[in-house]
Amino acid sequence: MPGPYIEAFTRLAAKTDQILCITEPVRFSGMFNAAQLAAMQVLEKYSNLRIKVIPCETAAAGLGLVVLEAARQAEAGKSLDNLVGIVSTLMQRVYLYAALDTFDYLIRGGRIPKIAALADAVLQIKPVFTLRNGDAQTVALPRTAEKALQNMLDLMMGHVKGKGKLKVAVMHADALERAHRLEQNIKEKFPEAEILIMEFTPVMGVHTGPGVVGVAFYET
Repeated sequence: MPGPYIEAFTRLAAKTDQILCITEPVRFSGMFNAAQLAAMQVLEKYSNLRIKVIPCETAAAGLGLVVLEAARQAEAGKSLDNLVGIVSTLMQRVYLYAALDTFDYLIRGGRIPKIAALADAVLQIKPVFTLRNGDAQTVALPRTAEKALQNMLDLMMGHVKGKGKLKVAVMHADALERAHRLEQNIKEKFPEAEILIMEFTPVMGVHTGPGVVGVAFYET
C-alpha cells in the first residue's frame, strides 16, 4: 500500500526538494510499486520536488549496507543524481550469503517445491544461498549449522581482494549466538573490518523462520 510512503514523502517535502527511496527487490515485495505510486501522487502537490525510487538488487543486511552508505553520502552533501549513481554502483558490489536452519517456512510459503521438504527431513540440510541481481540462488548444502558458517566465511574470503576497508553486516533471526560466532570468525580473518549485527525484521522472519544467519559485505 502506498499510504506509508505518501506520509513519509509528504513529511520530507517540508524539509527538502530531493528524496531518494531505496526499496526491496521487485521480485521480493510490492514496495517498489507502492513507492512509485506514492511518489506520483505526492509530486502532483509539490511541483519543485524530485523523488527517485530505486529497487535494490540485494535485500536484508545487504540492503541495509546500501541504505547506510547512501545516508552517509547524503549527509556529505551529494546531490540526488550523485546518490543514484552511488547506489546503483554499490548494490553491484554488495555480496550477501545466508544459511537457513530449515526449509519448512519457505515450503509453507510456496517459495520452493514440496520435494525439498523430504530432502530436508532426511538430510537435515542447512542451505546456504546468495542474492545477486535480485535473484536468490543456492550455493552450498552443508549438513550442519557450523559447516554453514564456515561455508559463508569461505565464500566471503573468495570475494575479498584486500584492497579496501571491508564493511560487513551480520544478520540473524533469533540466532544471536551463532551470529556472534560468525562475527568473531570474520574478525579473525579481517581484523580491520567494520562489522554491524542486524536482526531480521518480523516480515523477513515469517518467510525464513528462526535460526537464519547471514552476512552482507563490500569493500570500500
